[in-house]
Amino acid sequence: MDDAPIIICYDGSNGARDAITAAASFLAGRHAVVLDVAPVMTVAESYAAFAPMTPSFDELNREDAMTRARAGAELAHKAGFDAEPRADAPPRPGTTSSRSARRSRPR
Repeated sequence: MDDAPIIICYDGSNGARDAITAAASFLAGRHAVVLDVAPVMTVAESYAAFAPMTPSFDELNREDAMTRARAGAELAHKAGFDAEPRADAPPRPGTTSSRSARRSRPR
């Protein structure tokens, strides 16, 4: 069996939960990275964007993504994977910073 880790993209949906169960039927025992990618902008942030001063939601979005990734990793672990959670956030439009160099890892 291949020892390379697999990536499970997880968003907390029923489909994502079902996919973990289905993947475990033929990949259980493998190391899995469960990844949730935070949205560029949430619905609430789109409304806040019209305010005179807009706070930075990046850290909140990243923490929310890590919460989902942890839940997905727990499901993957119960399904038979050696799972670890990870979270990331895409760069906001108009920014030059790269978040992929600053990926969130479990604390």
